[in-house]
Amino acid sequence: MDITDQWDYTALMLAAQFNKPLVVSALIQEGADVNKVSFFDGKSALILAIESYCCDTVNILLENGANVNYRKPIHKSGTTALMIAAQNGFIEAVESLLSYNADVDLRDEDGHTAECLCPDSKILQLLNM
Repeated sequence: MDITDQWDYTALMLAAQFNKPLVVSALIQEGADVNKVSFFDGKSALILAIESYCCDTVNILLENGANVNYRKPIHKSGTTALMIAAQNGFIEAVESLLSYNADVDLRDEDGHTAECLCPDSKILQLLNM
């Protein structure tokens, strides 16, 4: 189920990246690991879904136990899904991540939190609630 391609991505990770929520759900039902991480770039299915602005997929992954506070390895920047969503202005993902208790105080390799990386005032308000 968790066989990987040349970038160490699983079928679930690819379905998350390309916003295929029905495929994501089916793969999870068949036992795909929602927390598998690519050794190539340190990304998880949740991070790939956030980078692709796939709100439905983000929610499916969170509902099925995706690690909301996973940090990419330091040599890959040490960022979290919340940092990426905040930095990219993906407010729906920020709201979902916060509802699953994403840690707003985690820092990347440069010492930045999601708040430090966020250019959007609405998201900043959410992060400071």
